[in-house]
Amino acid sequence: MADFDKIFAKAKEIAEIVADASVELYRTAEEKTKLVARITKLKAEIAGEKVNIRKLYSEIGKKYYASRIAELDGGEPQAVDADFEVEEVKAHYANIVLKTEEIEALKVTKYVTEDDIDIEIVITPTDDDDDDDADDTDDEV
Repeated sequence: MADFDKIFAKAKEIAEIVADASVELYRTAEEKTKLVARITKLKAEIAGEKVNIRKLYSEIGKKYYASRIAELDGGEPQAVDADFEVEEVKAHYANIVLKTEEIEALKVTKYVTEDDIDIEIVITPTDDDDDDDADDTDDEV
């Protein structure tokens, strides 16, 4: 019976070690998942900032084009007032820098490696971007 008690005690000890390791593995996986999710969210927000910048550049171009058309039609040369759009572009770029810095800070943590976050979000222009801007309210990020 003494051998059975020794075997039982050893099995219990091994089971406790496995349980402790499982809990630690779970915690590590949970933290890593949260970090990767946060990085993915930040990358999506950066993509949204880039879309907003592209729209602002389009607005600046439309204003410049309208002023050039008026000038070519014999009108007085007009200065293009795009100060608001330029400031908005600067603000979006500043947001991109902040979010990129946050991503880099998150990558430094011990649970995330570069292999975990190979997600790349690419925004490609479509033919719809050249159409009337009446449907731009759906594009807000």
